[in-house]
Amino acid sequence: RMDICDDPNSPFITALFELPGMKADQLSVRIEDGKLIVDGERTGPHLHGNGHAPSNAVSEPTTLYPVQEIKYGKFRRELALPSGVTAAHVRSTLAEGMLTVSWPRNP
Repeated sequence: RMDICDDPNSPFITALFELPGMKADQLSVRIEDGKLIVDGERTGPHLHGNGHAPSNAVSEPTTLYPVQEIKYGKFRRELALPSGVTAAHVRSTLAEGMLTVSWPRNP
């Protein structure tokens, strides 16, 4: 999920991305064709077994998740940037599951 803060009294626009449990090496933040692109992949936990069964093993029942609300998988967000914004203008930080990305309103 994402929020954008566009305070007309600030020289910057800021996007906040909610990314609980994500690490910096699982994310990509870049500028392409005048767009800010944030993408990555959240992999699910491996709660049961090690994923390696012997080839002659009897198949185990599939693990069930009666409630599954946590989202896993690839994601990508694209935001149009003001004309003239380059990677040198953009600042980003990842802390406590929140990615904050700021860029100047008028570079």
